[in-house]
Amino acid sequence: MAHFHIKTKKGRPYLYVREIARVDGKPKVISQIYLGSPEKVAGLARGGDINVLDLKVEAFGALFLAQQIDKDIDLCGIIDGIIPPADRETGPSIGEYSYTAFLTGWCTPSAKTNSPNGT
Repeated sequence: MAHFHIKTKKGRPYLYVREIARVDGKPKVISQIYLGSPEKVAGLARGGDINVLDLKVEAFGALFLAQQIDKDIDLCGIIDGIIPPADRETGPSIGEYSYTAFLTGWCTPSAKTNSPNGT
C-alpha cells in the first residue's frame, strides 16, 4: 500500500509517495515517486499553478499512449486485414487479441520480455 514519506536532506524536507512490500520476508521499497517540497505539494492541493511537464504519470500514461498509437496506425485493422475472421467467429478479432497482448506486454513490468535475464 502506498504512503507519503518525508526525507530530510540538508535540513530541508522532501515528500515522496512510497510503496513497500515484503521481499524474501523483509520489507523493501518497491516504488518511490518524488512529489517535491511540502510547499509545492500544498500549492498543488490548493489548485495553484501546475506545470504539466513536471507531472509524471506511471501506468495510466502508458495505456493512454498505447491507445493513441493504435488510433494513429490502426494496429487492429492492419492485423484483421491480413488475417480475416472466420465466418463463425463472434468474439474479439485476431487484431483485438494481438492488441491486448501488446498492451499486456508493454504495460506489465513483470512480463518475461522485460526481465533482464529473459526468464
